[in-house]
Amino acid sequence: MRSFRSAVAVVATLGLALLSSPVAHAQGTTLDPTVVVLDASGSMTAEDVDGTSRMDSAKQAVTRFLDQVPGDAQLGLVTYGTGTGSGEEEKEAGCRDITVLAELGEKDSGALKDAVNGLDPRGYTPIGNSLLRANELLPKEGKRSIVLVSDGIDTCAPPPVCDVAKQLKEQGTDLVVHTIGFMVDEAARAELQCVADATGGTYSDASSTDGLTETLTRAATRSGTEYQLPTKQVQFSNTLHDAPEISVGDIENPTRIHALLPPGGKKEAYAKVKLPDNMRLQVGYTLVPEFGTRRALEDNYGFFITANNQSDGPCHVERSGLVDIVGDHPSSGFIISKDKSQKGVDCDEDFVYLHTHETFDAPDDMDMTLAFVPTKPSNYGDDSNKNASAARTKESIQEPKQTDTEASVPALAFPDPTGESIKSSITADIVEGETQYFPVDVEWGQTLDVSVEVIEDLGADKVELSRQPSRKLSFDVLNELQQPQKLVGEQSLRVSELNSPTVFGTERPISFGNAEAGSPAWYGGKHFIQVSFSHDRREEKATADTQSIPVKYRITVAPRGDAVTGPTFEAGSATSSETSTPPQSSESTTATDIAQTSNLAKLLRYGTLIDILLAIIIVAIAVIVFITRRRRR
Repeated sequence: MRSFRSAVAVVATLGLALLSSPVAHAQGTTLDPTVVVLDASGSMTAEDVDGTSRMDSAKQAVTRFLDQVPGDAQLGLVTYGTGTGSGEEEKEAGCRDITVLAELGEKDSGALKDAVNGLDPRGYTPIGNSLLRANELLPKEGKRSIVLVSDGIDTCAPPPVCDVAKQLKEQGTDLVVHTIGFMVDEAARAELQCVADATGGTYSDASSTDGLTETLTRAATRSGTEYQLPTKQVQFSNTLHDAPEISVGDIENPTRIHALLPPGGKKEAYAKVKLPDNMRLQVGYTLVPEFGTRRALEDNYGFFITANNQSDGPCHVERSGLVDIVGDHPSSGFIISKDKSQKGVDCDEDFVYLHTHETFDAPDDMDMTLAFVPTKPSNYGDDSNKNASAARTKESIQEPKQTDTEASVPALAFPDPTGESIKSSITADIVEGETQYFPVDVEWGQTLDVSVEVIEDLGADKVELSRQPSRKLSFDVLNELQQPQKLVGEQSLRVSELNSPTVFGTERPISFGNAEAGSPAWYGGKHFIQVSFSHDRREEKATADTQSIPVKYRITVAPRGDAVTGPTFEAGSATSSETSTPPQSSESTTATDIAQTSNLAKLLRYGTLIDILLAIIIVAIAVIVFITRRRRR
């Protein structure tokens, strides 16, 4: 029994150490380039695990680990001690006895298992030189790691193994070495701990069942992945007169920019767009704060953007506003402009001005996607696209059926249209302060139902009981232009509520007619489920460099309704009409509307009384400022 537990300890340690840093925004591997260094020295023949040798136990562990590794993982494997004996006469050769079983990505899991299971432990323990050889297999830049599994000290020093580790760290700040001591004594433990400490890695002891808990806790850590902003930047101006012009693409080739807002609180900023006749400007935007957790009300803000003419008159059909009482994760809004060629629209100038407004200090970085869309398609496709669709109620949302087969999917670091869409159930992991995105297809005529449940929280026992309710996941759904969809149902989940799914869905079936009604549910195709992990009572703020224990969760999706034929867009397909009349400008954002696009509803469910009272004050101030500005426009 102990043999099984020890094998499990090693595989858990190995797996969690390797799964320490997900790829920023690519579907596929969840591992950074990693080389495993496996001890196959003579001491691994010891049968001190209920009659099973250390080598056999390690083979079982590595085999189980390889079953968990994605097929396209950039994983290499190095071993030492298999080519010589351990006699003094063979020491010189034994200290050079280092074998590369597989370079990065060279072999699949089956071939790696065969290589490991064929190992015959015999010789010396050249740990330092093995680390140097493993480093040669890794890229010279970017996050990368070595995982060393050993049962003893380096028997070939010099060079001292800890000095080797320090040398490696000096060569690349993104390299970490995780070490696993398997049935080690104090001297070996100290040496392996030094290697881990020198490189910013973790040491884990897999010698006993009691040590397994500590192993899981310490090894299952990683830093968070930051939001990836576009490379194209536009600096918004402080005045309308100096507003920069943004060149905007069509719906097939939308423009995505990193909008830079002037620093400082309560600012206003401007950019301008040349709006063609018979077109609407569709805008989605995401305010991106610095990565990390925040205390409640630490970085609260209110924010919205208006589309105006030169006289500051409204040129939008609808827009959303943001009130974030924590300010710890990306928050999104939208704008749908008027068609300036329609009769009675006072927006017939060359430019429409995007005018940002804020209360307190909103983030200065904004991811913005813009597209010109014909007011009338050349072909509506299904007739349902001519009218706004009916809103769903909470009672109509159904929990999606979980599939038997789940994929473990790495998250996207931003709403990337090139990402592969998920189809049913997937599992992922997330750390405090992180926001992740998962693509899903929602076609014309469809809505989306989603369930999310936390299935593993290895770090729960490290959080004070009084702070656990403040650890929560929150959810949003964006379309391909980053426009947030109005949701029905619960939009957040306490991490402590294990295996208790929360269910939500998009409010309206996708219809082109929704644009005329000022709803962002007008565009079928790829959507993005946004998952953010907040901890607004964390004792010490988590940053992008903080090593945190991931929470594992499951997402299950189900598009509802029959997909219908969508509209066809052709440049110039919309025509001006003397009799057409524009929809009334819906300067109608109320306190309720703001709450639906903010963290307020989430706090009302999960916050303490003082949090709620302070939040109400913040929202009241934001609404007063909003109404005051609205009256001016």
